Amino acid sequence: MGREPSRIVELRMNKTRPDSYLTKYIPDFFDYKTVLYIGIEKYRCVFIKNLVEHGYIIDLLEIWKPHADHYREANKKLCIFRDIYNGDVRKIDEVIIGKKYDVVFWFHGPEHILKDQIPETFNKIKKYTKKLLVMACPHGESESPARDGNIYNEHYCALYPQDFIDLGFNAISENDVRIKAWWRNEKDI
Repeated sequence: MGREPSRIVELRMNKTRPDSYLTKYIPDFFDYKTVLYIGIEKYRCVFIKNLVEHGYIIDLLEIWKPHADHYREANKKLCIFRDIYNGDVRKIDEVIIGKKYDVVFWFHGPEHILKDQIPETFNKIKKYTKKLLVMACPHGESESPARDGNIYNEHYCALYPQDFIDLGFNAISENDVRIKAWWRNEKDI
């Protein structure tokens, strides 16, 4: 018998990274209120604890139904997410209607779609972003097979900082291992 969903989330929630992991490049990251968190694994919740500790109101968009269902069940006890959507970020406009977020956070996700889908997907996500769109992905080639039946875990493209820069993002690479990229909505919303 496996662990109950809320216990797994609690275990992962206890793992956190220093706020400086993000604020080093985006000093005002924790100055906002609402966030759309795109993509989550059953056993990895990157920065969820940080977001909760800073008072963010968090919505979740997850493509794989078993993960979305897992977090819906866990959320009954933990009350982390305001809304949980099961849908594809490439079709975000069909899944989330009438909402905008101060921050959209897609940490380790862009590599899971085809490279030729990136510009259109980023443009769709920007429409949901009031202030910041923050992303991360592996630097270059990175193998990741389907896991536990989740075909969406596979990596379909290799990305480099210039790919983000060409689309209007700021981007840095940390030791050629991981890319952090961010875009600011400079419009007065």
